[in-house]
Amino acid sequence: MDRTPGGSFPNKYSPFSQFCLNSLSPLQQSLQSPSQAMDLDSPFVSQQNHAQPFLQLFDNSQAIPAKTCVCKCRKTFCLKLYCDCFARGEYCGGCGCMECKNLPEFENERREAKTFVLDRNPEAFRRSEVQVPIVGCNCRRSGCLKKYCECYANGKSCNSSCRCDGCLNAKQM
Repeated sequence: MDRTPGGSFPNKYSPFSQFCLNSLSPLQQSLQSPSQAMDLDSPFVSQQNHAQPFLQLFDNSQAIPAKTCVCKCRKTFCLKLYCDCFARGEYCGGCGCMECKNLPEFENERREAKTFVLDRNPEAFRRSEVQVPIVGCNCRRSGCLKKYCECYANGKSCNSSCRCDGCLNAKQM
């Protein structure tokens, strides 16, 4: 018998042992041959019929649909349009973001951010594959090579309606 770290034998009457014996499901044992003996008084042998399926762990009716996008925002609290989840109108969950406020617990902050974005751009949360920039971008330091540049995000080159500085997203001639 194995000894515990203190050098004594484990106590089969300890609260933890009793919990394990009473609440954990028994292991299913398969016999190699009919002559193999089995201790029927063992707490690890179930007295139930093994033909019955074990308790189903997950109920398929309560399945959570898989997320379609995952963000990795670091400093914006996931409350800007370049957060994929926020832009789609979804809450973050299972993302790699840090200090996220795009969660149901922070609904007030999320609502304020959404109102602020909609005041500046009423078309911001429209679901369409390609959003054509109406006003053009206004990038200052990114060179128009980041996802929050409207032109770059839509796969378009910057044009005369853009007010960007140091643009690197212009058509190459």
